[in-house]
Parts: sequence; C-alpha cells; structure tokens
Amino acid sequence: MVSRTVYLEASCAEGEGSGSGVVLDNFFEGSLIATAAHVADPSCSLSYKSKPAWVLKVDKKHDLALLYIPGVRSVSPLRLGTLYLGQNVIAVGY
Repeated sequence: MVSRTVYLEASCAEGEGSGSGVVLDNFFEGSLIATAAHVADPSCSLSYKSKPAWVLKVDKKHDLALLYIPGVRSVSPLRLGTLYLGQNVIAVGY
C-alpha cells in the first residue's frame, strides 16, 4: 500500500505545530497537497521532510488549502476514481 497522506510540520512565532495533507497530484518535480486552511496559517512556515511547502490558495470558509511541495514526488497521488455531484464521500482527519 502506498501512502497518499503527508505529515506537515509548522513553524510559527507562537511555537511548533503539525498537520496532515493528501497528495492530489505530482507535477513539475513536486507534489500538490490538499490540507485544512487552519494548517496553512499564513503566519507559519510549512514543511514536509524538511522541504518547504508553498501555500498556493486558502479558502477559510471551507477550511481548505492547496500546497505545493517542490522536489517531492515520492508520494503517490490519491486515486479518486469517478465522483459525481451529490455522491456521498468520507473525509478522514480534522
């Protein structure tokens, strides 16, 4: 089984923290990660295995953030299959 989740470390002025994310795609020699907006706090710097994570977009209303981690392609993207509007889904995490 290949892991599709990543453990993110946060370094903030208030201290250290962590969170998780899901690999959506690998491109441009890096990985595109979905995580919660509260993990991608703009006052913190995020990293995965000591590689910096760039925050591309944050949607606080839906608590969603999109990250890019350059130089990390070893994690396989999540296979979503075919999803339809209104289909039930299960989210794991907080």
